[in-house]
Amino acid sequence: MRILIGIIMLLITLPARGQSLDLTINNTGLSIGDSEVITGIRFNYRDRHLRRVTGVNVTLWLPHEPARGLVTGLALGIPATGSRSLKGFGLGILGVSAEETASGIMLGGLGVGAGEDAFGIAAGGLGVGAGRDFKGLLFGGLGAGVGRDFEGIGFGGLGAGAGNDMSGVLIGGLGVGAGQDAKGILIGGMGVGAGQDAKGILIGGIG
Repeated sequence: MRILIGIIMLLITLPARGQSLDLTINNTGLSIGDSEVITGIRFNYRDRHLRRVTGVNVTLWLPHEPARGLVTGLALGIPATGSRSLKGFGLGILGVSAEETASGIMLGGLGVGAGEDAFGIAAGGLGVGAGRDFKGLLFGGLGAGVGRDFEGIGFGGLGAGAGNDMSGVLIGGLGVGAGQDAKGILIGGMGVGAGQDAKGILIGGIG
């Protein structure tokens, strides 16, 4: 416990300008602070200058905007984490975010989001979404949404939707919708809709 408290205090007190304590050889090893490139394990309070982490990136809060850097491996947020792009596994007590793309598994206690495309499995206690396309499994305790095309299985406790086309299975506690074409199974507790063509099974409790 004392070691953990010491690491947290060190993260908070290190100067903001990319300062870090690195126990590395050729950028491989252990880094504490806002290091730019490392292969291994990296602990930081809040990322500002991150360029690339291959291994494990542990942060205490979401990065400064705009988010930078690519995390390949495990991004762990206590309570939240984020990066420009994520490949691998993102886990945050509160949330996980990717400014651009994400691929792999992302789990957030409150929410999970990708600004552009996402592939794999994404689940958020309240909401989950992708700004553009998503392929895979999408689960949001309250809502799940995709800005453009969705392909896979999606569930939203209240609602689920895709801005353009969807194919696969989409389930919403109250409503489900696709802005353009829908192919597959759409189930909404109250209503289901597609802006253009629909092929498959559509079930709406009311409309």
